[in-house]
Amino acid sequence: MADRWFNVPLGGDLAENVTEGAADTAQFLAVRVTYDATGNSKLEAVKCLEAARMYILQDTWPPV
Repeated sequence: MADRWFNVPLGGDLAENVTEGAADTAQFLAVRVTYDATGNSKLEAVKCLEAARMYILQDTWPPV
């Protein structure tokens, strides 16, 4: 399985704030993408991120 992690520190809102690596670096936000998943593409990854964004916006904060 080929996983890549995208890690963003608290307050990071630019592409320059994102680090990509082979492991979670315990930042404020960590997203794992499995590159060898069947049907995977950049578009599918972005669609999943959008779904997560919509979920966070409609859910109570902080999450329970």
